[in-house]
Amino acid sequence: MSDRTTELETLCKSCGFCCDGTLFKRALLRPEELEPARRAGLRVIQDKGFEQPCPKLVDKACGIYAERPSVCRSFECQLLVRHRGEGGPMEARLASIERVRELLVALKRHGLKRSADGSEVTFEAEGADAFEAMEAFGELMERLQQDFSRAGASSP
Repeated sequence: MSDRTTELETLCKSCGFCCDGTLFKRALLRPEELEPARRAGLRVIQDKGFEQPCPKLVDKACGIYAERPSVCRSFECQLLVRHRGEGGPMEARLASIERVRELLVALKRHGLKRSADGSEVTFEAEGADAFEAMEAFGELMERLQQDFSRAGASSP
């Protein structure tokens, strides 16, 4: 395994945002993947996909990596693709992951809540705390778009 391949694997295993519910509420499956997904213990919904967070994500690692669905195999975030193309020190890439984790913790502390369908976000914070929460939320959205959105996806 090359150093670059090892770095890319390290980057993915340090993150897990594509599996833990941070980026997606659900992942779509091909019809032929529905039954294997059920047998693997994924929460298949409406015969279309499975809910996130993925129950097979353990310590940021996929518990069914060799048998993971095609949607999981094909996902590559902007950060991964950028590192593959540019190389350079891993520290900056890992720092981006850590910063998103810090923002998520801060927002949970401020009472971040998402509606069941994921279309609405609210905070329980008031006054200066609400302003801090809004700033953190803005930074989070920017970082998710810049580093963790699907590579090749068009930007707004």
